[in-house]
Amino acid sequence: MNEVAGLRYIKNKCKMLPLILFLQLQYSYVLPLTLNSLGCWTDVTLSRAIPTMEGTDPTLSGSYRHRTDAIQKCARVALARNYEVFGIENSGWCASSANARSTYKKYGNSTNCAANGEGGMFALQVYEIIGKMVFGQTEIELASNKQVVDGNLMYKTCLSAIPFKVRATATPSDQNSPLRFNVTIVDIQRYSVFVTLKRIDQDTGWDKMP
Repeated sequence: MNEVAGLRYIKNKCKMLPLILFLQLQYSYVLPLTLNSLGCWTDVTLSRAIPTMEGTDPTLSGSYRHRTDAIQKCARVALARNYEVFGIENSGWCASSANARSTYKKYGNSTNCAANGEGGMFALQVYEIIGKMVFGQTEIELASNKQVVDGNLMYKTCLSAIPFKVRATATPSDQNSPLRFNVTIVDIQRYSVFVTLKRIDQDTGWDKMP
């Protein structure tokens, strides 16, 4: 069951005008990942065995040496780009590409990888991703026969994992409706996604109720 709380409504000076608002949540999530180690391999700074992904995703921003769960974060970014192989170097540096499987052995094997699985100085700990990205969507019919101004909404998702990417939109069923809405994602959890709904169109003769 979906829950809606804190909604405010607007009305025409004479009467309520009917509206059915559809909110659509599009999401993707990763089924439990299995990582198969492909060994420890030498890397060279001037011409990397696998190109870096550092700074190309918010998950991979900041100092890689202070990054928590570096292996899982690198794996998830790689998987989101449909890359099957990635490498971790020097305590968190993340590298991957579409052809990483054919390039990671470029400089031969290495014995400099640390026991924590996060590689070493000029040493890539390489992994193969065994997992699957799942895509889906859910739609909620909201506020039939009422004009929604703003409010909070909780989608019940019941997914197998925390969503990796989420996008939410709100569209009136009547394409001629002047109402437009912005949906902001507030919090993402495994079984629910919280969003804020706000009207963003220009006010054209509608009165907002207190």
